[in-house]
Amino acid sequence: MMGFAGQLSLGHALYVGVGGYTAGAIFYHWGIGPWAGLWVAMALCVALGVIIGFLAFRFASRACTFALLTIAFAEFTRIGFDHLDWTGGPGGLFLKVAQRDTWDVANFRGPPLMYYYTILFLTAAALALCTWL
Repeated sequence: MMGFAGQLSLGHALYVGVGGYTAGAIFYHWGIGPWAGLWVAMALCVALGVIIGFLAFRFASRACTFALLTIAFAEFTRIGFDHLDWTGGPGGLFLKVAQRDTWDVANFRGPPLMYYYTILFLTAAALALCTWL
C-alpha cells in the first residue's frame, strides 16, 4: 500500500469508485462504450490525483496526515455519490450484462469466460508495465 513513493495511501477506493462510476454512467446515460469511457474515467482520476497531490504537497503532509487526507477524500466522495442522482444515488447504477455466445470485446459483452481472459490480459499488462517502470 506504500506505492512507488513510499507514502501510505488509504484512498484507493476513491479512484476505483470514480473510475467505475464514470465509465458505467457514461455507458448508462449516453450509450458510449466502456473502452471510450475508460479514457474519460482515467482522465478524471488523474485530475483527482493532481488535486489531492497538490494539497498534500502544499500542506507538507507526511505519513499519518497523508493517509488521513486520502481516506478523507475517499469518504467525502462516497457521501457525494450517495446524493448524486446521475450515479443512481445509494442504489447505484444497474448495467445489464448480456449473456451472448459471441465475444464482443469492443463493447465488452459476452460470456463470463471473455471477462476472465480480458482481466487476465489487463493484469499481465499492468504487471509488465510495473516491472518496466
